Amino acid sequence: MMNAQLNAAKKAVALEERVDRLRELLPPRAVVIGGAGDTRPVDALRRLGVLLGCEVVVIPNAGHEPWLDAPAEFRAALRAAVSRQG
Repeated sequence: MMNAQLNAAKKAVALEERVDRLRELLPPRAVVIGGAGDTRPVDALRRLGVLLGCEVVVIPNAGHEPWLDAPAEFRAALRAAVSRQG
């Protein structure tokens, strides 16, 4: 609903227009974790990862909220990402 309202008000800025700024703000070795069942295509998430220079982890049995859909798998992916930071 919020996205529809923002788009209707023409206040939404395409994510692609913010990639450079996002890349500047992300810490080194940032990781994007998503769910394979998300309504947004996994291929788009992977392309974003490439643009941002981030690793992308896709949890097979999760959707838009992988921390709720597959908490054990999300926790494992997050812990692995954090352990690689140190």
